Amino acid sequence: MRRPGLKDDVAYSFFDPEISVLKDMIALIAPDHVGMFREAYGGILKMVPFLATKEEPDVGEISRALYLSQEVIRGGLKEKGNLPGFHLSLLEAKAKEYAALGNWRVVCALIAVSVYGIVLFPN
Repeated sequence: MRRPGLKDDVAYSFFDPEISVLKDMIALIAPDHVGMFREAYGGILKMVPFLATKEEPDVGEISRALYLSQEVIRGGLKEKGNLPGFHLSLLEAKAKEYAALGNWRVVCALIAVSVYGIVLFPN
């Protein structure tokens, strides 16, 4: 039934990305390493923390940016919509693996690229 003078009720829904994985990854950072993460990636949403180029980066460049071997990069790159990238589950697994080894530089880089990826490509 229409009510004269009132607008129709409309329901809107917005995509809310599941970020529990990201929260779990951030929890990997020991209190001693929070400062290191903030120093390296604290302004992640205000800057491009990784190599910015118009060309697609090669495996070596990605490997150097994430501190991972080229074999891990080659094996982890998957294509979606004609764009190569990493599944969040792979980044999470690698972050956990390197946290157990105490390699915080890798953990911080993986968390940063995960945040950046969720912001740019939320679905």
